[in-house]
Amino acid sequence: MALTISVNERGVMGNLRWVSAQITFDTTYPTGGETGLTAASLGLDAVLLINFDQPAGITLEYNYSNGQVLAYRSAVHTHALHLNHADVVDGATTRVNAGTNLLGANTGSDIAVAGVAATTGVGGIVQAAQGALGEVSNTVDLSTIASAGLTGIRCFAFGR
Repeated sequence: MALTISVNERGVMGNLRWVSAQITFDTTYPTGGETGLTAASLGLDAVLLINFDQPAGITLEYNYSNGQVLAYRSAVHTHALHLNHADVVDGATTRVNAGTNLLGANTGSDIAVAGVAATTGVGGIVQAAQGALGEVSNTVDLSTIASAGLTGIRCFAFGR
């Protein structure tokens, strides 16, 4: 299957035409992108620029040469809490061995754990670089992603 396209508005700005539309993905995303968002489907002779609302967790991109909408998702990005032996402060004067499983016991206070670049520091959140975007896996259901207040994704195209 392909995208469902609903044109909402059309207009002219200078020597360009514009189209506001709503697209809805089907239930099985194909590797390489969804087809169907072409100049003809938008009532244009040529697409010069398309902008999509970006739903949470997904980045949409348009392949101008073949009229496909590609969906990308951030690679898994996690942080790990690293506690060095006896380096976590538990109150103003007491140190607690991280291995005793008593972190925060008896203090009634929050404990701030600073971030470090690697597990060789004094403890904290281990920082990690953001992974590159990867195309959504084949057969993923994107039919429910939507712009706020819509049942699909809003796109805005300029063309001739």
